[in-house]
Amino acid sequence: MKRMDIYVARAVVVNVLLVLFVLTVLAAIMNFVSEIHTTYNHAHYTLWDAAVYTLMKIPGGMYDMFTVAVLLGALLGLGELAAHNELTVFRVAGVSAARPGIGAM
Repeated sequence: MKRMDIYVARAVVVNVLLVLFVLTVLAAIMNFVSEIHTTYNHAHYTLWDAAVYTLMKIPGGMYDMFTVAVLLGALLGLGELAAHNELTVFRVAGVSAARPGIGAM
């Protein structure tokens, strides 16, 4: 793998992980607020139970949101490279236009 492919892949992976983290935190907060509403209706269901339930749902939520995170992270990563004219430098260096896409995959 060329150095350029690693550079593009690193930019994409960092942004994918960042987007996945943000989406997971937002979903967990919304789920927790929803569970707090449930605690008012049931006397035996405490706030601690709602927090544990929310924490247990996080891995499944991450699995569900991973495809969206990959799409948004790839767009953000390649957009970041384009904003700093790094994709233009790749083209000037003689790299084909499809090569950064291979690194992004």
